[in-house]
This record gives sequence, structure tokens and C-alpha cells, in this order.
Amino acid sequence: TPSQYFIRGEKALRVAELLQSLPADQRDAVHFRHLMGWPLKKIAEHMGVTESAVAGLLYRALNKLRRTMSCESWF
Repeated sequence: TPSQYFIRGEKALRVAELLQSLPADQRDAVHFRHLMGWPLKKIAEHMGVTESAVAGLLYRALNKLRRTMSCESWF
């Protein structure tokens, strides 16, 4: 229905806003991993950090996104 498309679009906009609120290194890690589909090794090489550092960035970023979205009732 039109209202479902509207809500889906609003959610997508909100997720984009939340991604922009992350620190740049966390945002980049999420982008490369979840939007580009890169493996941790490639992300680490691209960012000049270790794979464990990338894993930590992803962990912190996704936890922040989950906490924020869980506080917003329409997610």
C-alpha cells in the first residue's frame, strides 16, 4: 500500500541519518562491510588497520545503531 511505501522510505532515511551520525571510521567500516560486501581483510587493508580493529569498529557501530533504533518505537 502507499502508506507502507512511505513508512519504508522514512525508515530508510532514518537509517541513513543514523549512519551519518557515526564516527567516520565506524561509518566507513559499516559501508564497506554491509553495503559493499567486502571481507574484513579487504576493509582492514583499505583502512590501514588490523582485521580485529575493523571487527571492533563494526561491533561498536552496529551496537550504537541497534540501541538507537530500539529506542525509536516505529522501528
